[in-house]
Amino acid sequence: MKDEHSWHFVAVEEHRVIGCVVLFPIDSEGHKAQLMQMAVESELQGKGIGKLLVNELLKFCNTQGIKEVVCHSRENAVQFYLQMGFEVYDEPFVEVGIPHSHMRLFL
Repeated sequence: MKDEHSWHFVAVEEHRVIGCVVLFPIDSEGHKAQLMQMAVESELQGKGIGKLLVNELLKFCNTQGIKEVVCHSRENAVQFYLQMGFEVYDEPFVEVGIPHSHMRLFL
């Protein structure tokens, strides 16, 4: 629903999309953005594709002057984001019936 104002990053293997993530700017100064809709094909999870996507997204943020990236992480993905340098902040919450944590990374 925010596609027209977002940047999209995709991982492709043999002409097939195997992972994706969306970055949406959330402040008028362009210094803060939200990582959204992170997904990797289930049979390929754990092979570093998600890390590659997030690393490319963070490199892009540096070129754009984005200083903070936030995300709503499902509880089962919190460890992934912690390993990528994100931190948990604020209280856990439920979104679409699933427990989530607020996470952020300052660049």
